[in-house]
Amino acid sequence: MKYLQQMINARQADSKFPELKETFNEEVKYLSGIIKKKLKDKKSGINVLDACCGEGYTLRDLGEKHKEANFFGMDNDSDLVSRAQIITSPLKNITIVLQDILSMPSFLAHNFFDLSYSTFNTLGSFRQEERFSVLSEMYRAIKEKGYLATITWKNKDKNVTDFLKQYYTYIGFKIKEIDDNKTIVENEDDGKLNQEIFERLSLDELSSYYLQLGIKDIKIDPIGKLWIAFSGKK
Repeated sequence: MKYLQQMINARQADSKFPELKETFNEEVKYLSGIIKKKLKDKKSGINVLDACCGEGYTLRDLGEKHKEANFFGMDNDSDLVSRAQIITSPLKNITIVLQDILSMPSFLAHNFFDLSYSTFNTLGSFRQEERFSVLSEMYRAIKEKGYLATITWKNKDKNVTDFLKQYYTYIGFKIKEIDDNKTIVENEDDGKLNQEIFERLSLDELSSYYLQLGIKDIKIDPIGKLWIAFSGKK
């Protein structure tokens, strides 16, 4: 993937892009709070799923903070999985596999995880007709009294739009169109020009997916530039 190095540089986000580093730290802090609660409630370790783990930095950060938890990451991009496996290799409590969330193996797909989450607008990168299926698989994978968390960019927020202009440019995308609800970008991969659409879900849309799963007790927290939708499985 041509822009993999740019994504890695952006994730590390040193003095060149501190605002992005702050956003990633906010994700990790919120998820870490959920994991602490689950570990406190249970006498033994817990299982945590990063549904589309990308290059694995969130998993690494959480794995370092919570050595008593078992973390599983999956992604359908082999370049990202290879990178994630390298950066998490010192941590024995993290397993990362090349796997599409929409076709999880049966031993993981039913009541296996105490927390299943997706970060950094993962849901908005899927086509609209796929989003419910993604959340449904994530929900099906968690145990009774487990947690489901979905993190997306805030929509209809000009500050987030301005930030995303910098972000997508920084990682090497050519922005074709951007507004307060979506970004359309172009990138060249192996000589082929590809177009990708990243949507920013509204609160109503986020809530509707959870309601379709039969989840009525939904908590949506604003965290910096993000919405975090969170609920438990009764």
